[in-house]
Amino acid sequence: MMESNVARRVQNTSAPSHWKLWLSQLKGIFRLEIKRNLVQKRNLMEYLTLVSIPVILILIKAIRYFLGKGQTHSLAEMTSIYAYVFYYFYVRMVIFFFSLSLFTKLIKSEVADRTIHYYFLTPVKRSLIILGKYISGLSITFSFISISVFLSYILFYVPCGTAEMSKHFLQGPGFDLIGSFLLIIFLGCMAYGALFLLLGLTFKNPLVVGLFFLLWEVLSALLPARFKAFTIIFYLNSLMPITVIPQDSLALLADPASLGRCLFSLGFFVIILLAIAALMIKHKQVDYATE
Repeated sequence: MMESNVARRVQNTSAPSHWKLWLSQLKGIFRLEIKRNLVQKRNLMEYLTLVSIPVILILIKAIRYFLGKGQTHSLAEMTSIYAYVFYYFYVRMVIFFFSLSLFTKLIKSEVADRTIHYYFLTPVKRSLIILGKYISGLSITFSFISISVFLSYILFYVPCGTAEMSKHFLQGPGFDLIGSFLLIIFLGCMAYGALFLLLGLTFKNPLVVGLFFLLWEVLSALLPARFKAFTIIFYLNSLMPITVIPQDSLALLADPASLGRCLFSLGFFVIILLAIAALMIKHKQVDYATE
């Protein structure tokens, strides 16, 4: 009886220490992955190029306006136009390709550089390696794309003048729209990130498989409503604060999903993919000669 009480006390006192150890290890992996992804000039230039394209295009539009070559619009029209810019540039292109570029390399690049075994030789649970890499990738993609959206959003309203901009942001829906856009960015990076992390762990050439998913997402507009639920873009489109009607005349419209359904579906999708990735890396044996 006394022995069982002692064992129970040992279990109770050791459990919190395990959580503290895992949290400390997770923080270490996170910091290491942030540095590794941002220090390399090639990666940094690739990320900056992806997020700067929409900003540069909108900046050119603002310059054309000040040169007297641009067309004037009301605040309501500007808001509607930017919704299309955000959806077609960021949601359908930037989030997808940024996530594809970064998350597929989280494991693959370390195998190519022959450094992944250093992680495997440390006394760290391999599931924590996956989680740490995923959180670091999510932080980078969300930060870069969010800054790009904020800059492009501000620049887009510059032609309206200071007074109209103040009215839009302080009295109008300006900040509410930014909040909605940031939520879409976070959920998009979260879902695509988990998908591409798993692809990078599974396939030797994950970019080719990623392009297949791009085709699936693009063609989702032509799918019946029941099949749209199996695409990420459907839930991101459902969260748009301003309805964006597909430009394709063949597109089949579907009722948008509720906020609760979007959060549950994308969250469940991410948990399943990360669980599969954690199981795969647990049994992964690295042979650099065959990789």
